[in-house]
Amino acid sequence: VLFVGSITNTMRKTGLERLEKWAATRPFRVEIHKSLPYEDYCRMTAQSKVTISIAGGGWDCFRHYEAAALGSIPFMNRPTIDAVWWHSMPKAMFFENTFEDFESRLDALLTEKHLRTHSLALLQKHLEDHLLHSKIVEFAVHATLEKCLQVRQGVQGLTQTCAVQEKLIKTNT
Repeated sequence: VLFVGSITNTMRKTGLERLEKWAATRPFRVEIHKSLPYEDYCRMTAQSKVTISIAGGGWDCFRHYEAAALGSIPFMNRPTIDAVWWHSMPKAMFFENTFEDFESRLDALLTEKHLRTHSLALLQKHLEDHLLHSKIVEFAVHATLEKCLQVRQGVQGLTQTCAVQEKLIKTNT
């Protein structure tokens, strides 16, 4: 289990306290760091079954995506924003913001291999389908082309409207 991050709010403070208490009574290796060089962070994330990712400056962050890309399940507090696509992810990846199920959910992710592999596979598939750079570029290009088409149609419609108005003016004069 890996936790890397500064204690920037009460949510992270509570999470770290709960993790430390949990770790003292479990046989799992737990790494806690305030910060790491990026290469070390990536290596340690890739070696971890679970990466704790508690809201810091905001709920959504790179750590969620980095963990999944490196083969570790991001274990997150419930979204505090309208993170629609996260709602379809397995519930096992989330704990309540009250931390009432923090330990039991973490235990399940670490002891139930099927739950862990199933959750990670769903998350990675979703990332590949929707959030890779190529998918984001594809969306941006499609949205831009769609907007250009709407503008072009609007200009054509405006041109046609002007032509009709010109005819009306000519016939009325």
